[in-house]
Amino acid sequence: MSNTSEMDLEQGRRCDAAGEWLLRLNELDVSEDTLAEWVEWCDSDSRNLRAFEEVQSLWRAAAEHPPDAQQLARLLHPDDPPRKPRSGRTRRRWLALAASVAALCAVGFLLIHRLSVPMDQGLRHATRIDSVQTPLATNQQAILPDGSHVELGARSVLDVDFTGVQRRMRLRDGQAFFRVKHDTQHPFIVEAGTVRVTAVGTAFDIRRSGVQVAVTVQEGVVEVTDAAGDAGPMRAEAGYQLALDTATGAVRRSIVDPGIAVAWRSGRLEFAGDTLDVVIASVNRYASRPIVLDDPALGKLTFTGTVFVDSIDASLDAMQQVFPLEVHRSEHEVILVKRPK
Repeated sequence: MSNTSEMDLEQGRRCDAAGEWLLRLNELDVSEDTLAEWVEWCDSDSRNLRAFEEVQSLWRAAAEHPPDAQQLARLLHPDDPPRKPRSGRTRRRWLALAASVAALCAVGFLLIHRLSVPMDQGLRHATRIDSVQTPLATNQQAILPDGSHVELGARSVLDVDFTGVQRRMRLRDGQAFFRVKHDTQHPFIVEAGTVRVTAVGTAFDIRRSGVQVAVTVQEGVVEVTDAAGDAGPMRAEAGYQLALDTATGAVRRSIVDPGIAVAWRSGRLEFAGDTLDVVIASVNRYASRPIVLDDPALGKLTFTGTVFVDSIDASLDAMQQVFPLEVHRSEHEVILVKRPK
């Protein structure tokens, strides 16, 4: 077998492996062992990471325009000269990968660059700061530099700063679910406005919508503080949610089903006693047309229910049966207007 053929076969296998990793990492619950195996695979050869990033880019493109085998090959190898259609086993491999990519939903997977030194050497040696921003109607997952896992909701912005002795993040907007790798030496801190959440090894969700920040704990315990409020540090255990109003300092503590609180990861936005302001801010991260409240008084109404991200219009129509409002649609926006008496 010639060197060119061997290299071609090796690259095909590498891309197959990258596709398999992409599928495994986009499962709802990714184990720490799986993450460790993936990181090891990426570290074992720089070409593995490049293949993963290339297949990831292809995946996003395939969500709208599924490629055939030849298109896939051109996307992965843009510098290669045109070739005749592949045949036999190699062609079937490309077709299988193309079919797998085309069948997946448009959920991306991000790699926030890992630290250049092992964790046990201290985060103080790291010099990496990243900012991740997700697009409209698209959730994305990421591996943090310490191996922790985060899933960001649509139109969310997260700053990641691992340059000190703490693992620090700032959620500027949107929603995020964290599965934190246990490390008592380096606290895991997420800030959302004036709210600060501190964890060591746990799983929790944080949603920032306007002036409200809601923290829901799925596993373990977190400590929550709000610089805008009078209350001191608050502890929240698994199965509890703290909803904080950063404008007034008010805090609402409630027992919740964590699975419902993170249902947004599966396309359902669940609300329990949230104001319409908060509901609309969350829904707007998935809506093709922005939703506007015509009357500020409507935003103070409370809503309990489910909004499916793939049928937002139907949910808005249903609100007309519950609230004193009407839905007016135009080409560019949807306006919720207070119903005349």
